[in-house]
Amino acid sequence: VKTKGREVRKRRALDKGELKRLISAAPQQRAAIYLMAAYTGLRRKELESLTWGDLQLDGGEPCVHARDSITKNNKEATIGLHDDVVSALKSVRPEDVQSDTPVFRSIPRMKTFRSDLEKAKIPYRDGSGRQADFHSLRYTFGTNLANAGVPPRVAMELMRHANMDLTTKIYTDASKLPTSEAVYSLPSVV
Repeated sequence: VKTKGREVRKRRALDKGELKRLISAAPQQRAAIYLMAAYTGLRRKELESLTWGDLQLDGGEPCVHARDSITKNNKEATIGLHDDVVSALKSVRPEDVQSDTPVFRSIPRMKTFRSDLEKAKIPYRDGSGRQADFHSLRYTFGTNLANAGVPPRVAMELMRHANMDLTTKIYTDASKLPTSEAVYSLPSVV
């Protein structure tokens, strides 16, 4: 994927501490949205279109079924849900919810997201000029998959990309990868 010089925005992933602070600083409903975005890679429009019927939170393996009608690539996807996301979703789920009820009333706009970043003491722009906006949560997902040792082909599927380079070169924030640790782990020959 050749993007050099064509980037509209230079984004960055949030590190573990930043994500934790963002979740802690945000009200419960927005925290659930941020967790869902950071642990599934779902885009703003996809999150806006989710209904409670798309989620499996009780019994079986927790997951979200992203219908082909709501995904950017028009392909159905099933994404497992992390325990933190399941807990957050259960905490905001109304008692008598209908399956066609939207999961999230609205997705925070940039002004609200920036306010939450500020409360969490997370700079909007880093030292390299890269920004942390809502879509950065998708970058966070891709980067966390790489850091967790998830095989690139599996990460590509979870990100719902058609091209491996998009997953590994764009949506994996190299500045958040354990490059020094990788060198230290090499076997000694001396």
